[in-house]
Amino acid sequence: MISGSAQGYRGVAEAAWRWVLDQVRWDDGPWIPESAGISEISEYRDTMYSGVGGLAYVLAEIRFARDWTAEERGVAEAIVEWLTGRIEDEIDCSLFGGLVSSIGVLTALEVPGAQAAVDRLIALRTRDGWPQTAIGPPGSCQAPWSTMPLSARPGSCSARCGPGARAWPTPATSVRRLPAC
Repeated sequence: MISGSAQGYRGVAEAAWRWVLDQVRWDDGPWIPESAGISEISEYRDTMYSGVGGLAYVLAEIRFARDWTAEERGVAEAIVEWLTGRIEDEIDCSLFGGLVSSIGVLTALEVPGAQAAVDRLIALRTRDGWPQTAIGPPGSCQAPWSTMPLSARPGSCSARCGPGARAWPTPATSVRRLPAC
């Protein structure tokens, strides 16, 4: 059994976070290596799962405990600038690395921009679903997503589309029903 004080745990957490902040790279926008010792920008650089987008959730949690430092504020601002600057051209609609990831990141940081990502998702919807990058070439409709997980708020909302799903809400009405992003 591990025992210790809140102050001790906080010290360990701050040291770990310091290490993470030291990993942030600034070549062509903010990014973090996929793992220690990697020096190349990953294709997943923006994702909430293994990229800089995931730092937004840590920053959101830190804000519950204390104010951000100037460095943390700078990282948050750089993430926001980078992701919002890419929304217009983004074709990945996935939760971990695409527009849905951006919605979550921008919402966690409590900044404007999530609605632009929602609007882009609506614009990308096809009769068969949303283009995806997991199967086939990027933007492929060979196997489009037919369920769009939207997790911009706790308790995700799903929108179904495609043949045979007419009884379900349309993506536009489902997305519009989300709390203000």
